[in-house]
Amino acid sequence: MYRRLLIPPTFAFLALTILLSVPFSLLADEDKQTASFQSSPLNDAVPDPEEAALALAHRYLEANQESYGLTAADLQDIMVQSLYTSAHNGVTHIYLRQRFNGLEVLQSNAAVHLLPDGRILTANSQFFTHIDVRSLATEPRLTAAEALLTTAAHFGLQRPHTLTELENFTTDDKNETTFAPSGLSEQPIPVTLVYAPDSTGALELAWSTIIYDLTSDHIWYTQVSALDGRLLHTENWTITELWAHESSSRQNNIGSLGSEEIFDCAACCMFHLPLHAICN
Repeated sequence: MYRRLLIPPTFAFLALTILLSVPFSLLADEDKQTASFQSSPLNDAVPDPEEAALALAHRYLEANQESYGLTAADLQDIMVQSLYTSAHNGVTHIYLRQRFNGLEVLQSNAAVHLLPDGRILTANSQFFTHIDVRSLATEPRLTAAEALLTTAAHFGLQRPHTLTELENFTTDDKNETTFAPSGLSEQPIPVTLVYAPDSTGALELAWSTIIYDLTSDHIWYTQVSALDGRLLHTENWTITELWAHESSSRQNNIGSLGSEEIFDCAACCMFHLPLHAICN
């Protein structure tokens, strides 16, 4: 036998009021318990909305560092990968990456998404933890040129007679340079010193390169150890470009998603083709 439970209107109104008073930021991220902190609206009253959004993202990560297994040192040097506001809903999307010893740490990504009033919609972090206690090298044993030749050898590319650094690409940063195509690439070849994870997830000092293979349609995005030249990671960005092209050509055959908005995708990547990819 079922019994009907009658709730007095006054009690129902009170319960609804309490429910609506719960901050949305506590409901948006099911995977993390978010610590409370003061937020401020992202509107015209703020002199620089992007700086305000970035400050809120930093404060969120600092307030919730324990829930992500991070330390203050892990958040000491963070670079902005991308920051933009969606026109249709006013949500500000902030994609961040760690740096250590002044070098970019590849595959260390965090994303914070802010509502127009400054509250956290959702957030996630794949930052490397306890990065300051890892035994990480600071000086490469291989030069940028040696790393490029090693990378070319990994793909069976013909060794060039000479490698020429391009003066118009040269910066004061000794950790990055750009070489002429040198018979290896269709475009100039950037070589940058970074920290990159190996197959076990351990971080290692590495040289990162991008080669537009002359012998095929491949675009090789690669990191080799700056200590011994081992291949740490490689991606073929040609597949990504082909997917993007085919997806665009077929978009008219895809039905509407309806009125539901997709606010977050923890497994999504945003590509700035052909040179950049940002993953949540």
